[in-house]
Amino acid sequence: MPASASLKPALRATRQQQGIAAWCVNVPPHLSSTGKRQELFFTTKVEATLVCEQLKARKDNFGISLTALTPAKIAEAAEAYNLLEGRNISLLGAVRRCLGIEDQRATSIPFRELCILYIKSRGDRNKEHLASMRRTVNRFPSLHDRLVCDISHRELEPLLNAIVPGGRNLPMKHLRAFFNFGIKRGYLTDNPISRLDFVESSPKEVEVVPPEGAARMLEMALANDLGYCLLRTRILLRYPPRR
Repeated sequence: MPASASLKPALRATRQQQGIAAWCVNVPPHLSSTGKRQELFFTTKVEATLVCEQLKARKDNFGISLTALTPAKIAEAAEAYNLLEGRNISLLGAVRRCLGIEDQRATSIPFRELCILYIKSRGDRNKEHLASMRRTVNRFPSLHDRLVCDISHRELEPLLNAIVPGGRNLPMKHLRAFFNFGIKRGYLTDNPISRLDFVESSPKEVEVVPPEGAARMLEMALANDLGYCLLRTRILLRYPPRR
């Protein structure tokens, strides 16, 4: 079993000769912020001694906290370490990440509420455009009550793929605008639409109509106009307008 750290500053002669910070403090894993053994270097002995005193206080608090742990908490911590086995993350890091997710969910709002806020904030826009955005909201009822921070691109992909390619880009643009608005307001941190691809439309070549075809199109247009005029004349003769 390796000897425990002395928590005393040590002078590294080689570093001193090189003119770089030479006072070293060895930090054991259970006192390190990374969960691994560390070597901290300082330019003066005073700075190194101050850190040693802080680590000693942390060590004393660590012993006190151990006595406060119940057998159930110790068993739970051991199970947590087993779950993290083989992953490059510490137990403290996992807990902090989980708390960050919970804090994000606590400040998030449902998808439908976000969309309503966005549309209200754009009240001066074209009415047809806003009506189109409302249709996009109504198109995805399964998202209405979902917190926007919980909606991922994996959840959106099958919903969007159900739309024909020619009509997919418009709702995707609307969703992108909704989520970007939510990011600015702090309701989520990542736009799921950014992980999806818009439908690329391939440009079509200009079709050249030969003179014979153009002449036939004109003949058909004239025939249709003449037929329409004859039909309207018959209707007027049968049902003359009242005076």
